Amino acid sequence: EKNTETQADDNQEVSEIIGWIYMQAQKTLVTVAQSNMVSRGKNQLSLKQAEIAREQAQMSLTSGEARAAIGTATHVDVLNAMEALQTAERNVESAKSNIENVRQKLLVMTGWTYDAQPEICQVPAADVSRIQGMDPAADREKALENNYTLLVNKKKLKNAESGTTKESLQKTIADNEQKIGSALVTNYQNVLAAKLAYDQAAAELELARRDLQSMELQFQQGKASQNQLTTQQYDLQNKELAMKTADLNLFQTMETYDWAVKGLASAA
Repeated sequence: EKNTETQADDNQEVSEIIGWIYMQAQKTLVTVAQSNMVSRGKNQLSLKQAEIAREQAQMSLTSGEARAAIGTATHVDVLNAMEALQTAERNVESAKSNIENVRQKLLVMTGWTYDAQPEICQVPAADVSRIQGMDPAADREKALENNYTLLVNKKKLKNAESGTTKESLQKTIADNEQKIGSALVTNYQNVLAAKLAYDQAAAELELARRDLQSMELQFQQGKASQNQLTTQQYDLQNKELAMKTADLNLFQTMETYDWAVKGLASAA
């Protein structure tokens, strides 16, 4: 009867370990899907940037051809402008291909066939106020308590019978705990760095808006050309795209921090 009880205990403990490993795999899958959603968002922004670069290259070619016709630009200048336009067109196609690759990854991960056409929503804007609730020192205990690698190793230690195995597991657990604490600090620093880049992008966007207003005024007064005005408009569009990219990066780093607290901090 005692053997039967021991067997039942062993089975329960093994199923508990398998349960944790399954939960870890499930949550990791969610983080990968999230990461792919962010990549898709960034690739869409890259496509818009590539399209702007193509429009600028087309503008340069048109201008170069017009100047060559009146002798203020050379044939080489026109050829260079043509080459720049071809490069810009290749970049647009490459950006489209990147979007499609990530879309297919997402579909397969979420159980769709690669050629399905479900609606894929946009990643929500980063909620900057979340940063105030982050504190690696205060969150460390929760991250240790929730960490799946640590839960499994502690359970193995509890079940270990030989002294050598116990000693080895104790070392592993101490190493896990140190690494989880370090991962949390690193993830927090990544959030702060992303917030800094976000603030920088916001400041540059505001400056680009002011520059465009100034250029519009100069254009109305006849002190700036249409090309100068268009270039300034493109600059504003690029700064808007950079701001959205910074927002996605910040969102991603905050999610990574939260997942570390929820048990996915790298312990190995």
